[in-house]
Amino acid sequence: MKRKHGLTPLQRIERYRVSRGECWEVTLSPNKVYPLIKINGRHEAVHRVAYESLVGPIPTGMYVLHHCDNPRCHRPEHLYVGTLQDNMRDMHSRGRWVKPKRRAPEKAILALHAKGYSQVEIAAQVNFSQPCVSSVLRAHGVSRGRHTSFGKHKAWITRKKNHVPSSSG
Repeated sequence: MKRKHGLTPLQRIERYRVSRGECWEVTLSPNKVYPLIKINGRHEAVHRVAYESLVGPIPTGMYVLHHCDNPRCHRPEHLYVGTLQDNMRDMHSRGRWVKPKRRAPEKAILALHAKGYSQVEIAAQVNFSQPCVSSVLRAHGVSRGRHTSFGKHKAWITRKKNHVPSSSG
């Protein structure tokens, strides 16, 4: 691997190492869940680089998982290789799985809007917020009771450009 400032990637990681309990963390990428290090112009996850340097190569299609459940940790004893299914199973067993948000019922919103209900009334009936209802209607080209498809808008602009005002006075 290319050396930056004469250091290997592992030596660069060690410069930023901080021990937190049993885990080895780095102060790199403080706003990221998984800290990154730039190697040959690409950002790589620190725990993957540490695993490859200290344990061995990661087989193609495999993931580096954490026994300690700390994504910032790169201590080799806390890392192991697993499949995506292993990672998902681990996520569920440790309670890190978040149920996806429900989607707004677009067909029901459009049907109620076609019947003349206001956005506030639709929101109350489908149990979603009014801004959510508004977002669905805008996505389907309906805004403030008018259809606002691009084709109609373009035709209106063309008519306006060709309009010649009558001379006054």
